[in-house]
Amino acid sequence: MNEEYLRRGIIGLARTLSNYAHSSFPPWFGGHYACAVIAAYYFCRDNQIDADVQHALCVQLDRMMKKYDQLFLPLEKGAEDETLISIDDILCSLGRCVSLKMVSGHHVIYTAYAIQALRDRPDMMTPTVMQGIYDLVNAFNGRADGIDPRKAFDDGGDRLPKYGDEDEMVNATFDGLCSTAVLADQGRILFQGHAMTWAHALVTLSRLGFPKLAEEGYDAQRLYLEEA
Repeated sequence: MNEEYLRRGIIGLARTLSNYAHSSFPPWFGGHYACAVIAAYYFCRDNQIDADVQHALCVQLDRMMKKYDQLFLPLEKGAEDETLISIDDILCSLGRCVSLKMVSGHHVIYTAYAIQALRDRPDMMTPTVMQGIYDLVNAFNGRADGIDPRKAFDDGGDRLPKYGDEDEMVNATFDGLCSTAVLADQGRILFQGHAMTWAHALVTLSRLGFPKLAEEGYDAQRLYLEEA
């Protein structure tokens, strides 16, 4: 898949708060579409995907980006004297909420994809892009619906064993697939999908060189998984 898709995914994340509007969804929701583009790029880059399958993915991505075209328009670079937000700033913003269970893990998912993509496209780290992504991640801080897992576990909500390491988180998440049929019957099939993408984001952060930050998010993902 052409690297142009990665570039446009980064733009989509940077534009999410300022350009995505939908009457029934919160402002951060548009990040789904940007992350879909980034995820598809890495899926094709990191696996042996047939050319026909890659073409089909590109057709779907192009259709989606056309539908939400305002999200993927090019961004101006901004003034050269603007203070440049750094990757560390974005990670610090996530660090203030990574331990909380909220929004099905999107605060972690968006950050992981953003950092991974920016690492591969440092040319995209312009003031405008970095500020937009920082604002998106920072928007999750201070939410009233963030739940501290320690309180939930103290109140008896601690059915799954505490993760000792990354492998235990991954195994527990895949074991959770046994509840998929029940969730489907309840119309909650996306619940299991988010449990997996949340775990994947924590693994990604660790592999990008931030294992301590990822570990801080284990309990929140575990609490979410326990709700299945």
